[in-house]
Amino acid sequence: MTTIAVKIETVSGAKVEFSHEVFIWDELNQFERDDIISLLVNGNDDAQAVISVSTGYTLSWSQSENEAP
Repeated sequence: MTTIAVKIETVSGAKVEFSHEVFIWDELNQFERDDIISLLVNGNDDAQAVISVSTGYTLSWSQSENEAP
């Protein structure tokens, strides 16, 4: 299992960080991974709140592997 951490910072300085566990991350190609990141951002109310009032933002993400139980 992989944890994806997403960070968004707007030009006005607002920041949002959140994470989500993805079970099949290693099996996805780059296009599918991009789609997952988009879905995570689009489905996060806090991210949408800062993006919707922003004139620009940066988005970064990182991944970390979780050990199986």
